Amino acid sequence: MKTKLFYVLFIVYLLQAGCNSKPEISSDKIINDLNGKSITLVNSNSTWEFKSSSKIEASEIRSSYNGDKAEVITLIETEEPLYYGPIKIMMVSVKGDIKLKYEWYNSEWKLMRIENISLQDVTNKK
Repeated sequence: MKTKLFYVLFIVYLLQAGCNSKPEISSDKIINDLNGKSITLVNSNSTWEFKSSSKIEASEIRSSYNGDKAEVITLIETEEPLYYGPIKIMMVSVKGDIKLKYEWYNSEWKLMRIENISLQDVTNKK
């Protein structure tokens, strides 16, 4: 009887341990989650909107996971064409660090908040 109880408890423990494991937040997920979101640039009154048509590069700098919450700091580089009517005038580039706060909800990481650390317009600084 004790052996059966041990095995049952051991199986319950393994199931709970497996259920509590959550995947890390990938660069691809970050890029997908930023689509359609806006952020105010540092040292500017300008707002940057992340668009699906943009080429966005995300490089993770640091991440921390605490139960159902996660925080990721990532370096973002992206650019968008600036148009005057139908004419493309130039490419506008932004680069810098942002902090993303996630919560585990319905078996996936949901982006809850974006904070700007150093994301700024670097168009004329290239």
